[in-house]
Amino acid sequence: MWRASLVLVALAVGCSADGPATVGDACLDFSECAARASAACIAAWPDGYCTELACQTGSCPSGSRCAQGLMFDGVPFESFCLTTCTSTPDCRDGYSCVDIAQAEDVCVPENPR
Repeated sequence: MWRASLVLVALAVGCSADGPATVGDACLDFSECAARASAACIAAWPDGYCTELACQTGSCPSGSRCAQGLMFDGVPFESFCLTTCTSTPDCRDGYSCVDIAQAEDVCVPENPR
């Protein structure tokens, strides 16, 4: 199990005016995230981070992947979706593209809160 104590910081992209935010968007609470039963907001990450819980490989929305068995400070979930990336410019401001030893890299906060 990979321990990512890099609960890292801050986001600049807000919620879409066209509807609920998607995985990786900023949020204050789960109601701002996608309208799926598994939607959640990682409020411990600055500006929040929309995600989906209890995911399995292949169950996350397009542009995201399921992170299973990872531990991030302030994130009490065993599996959740994270935005995929190929390099840091693909991530929101304040986030980095990180290799979590899975098929794709993901965007996580840069600095602990």
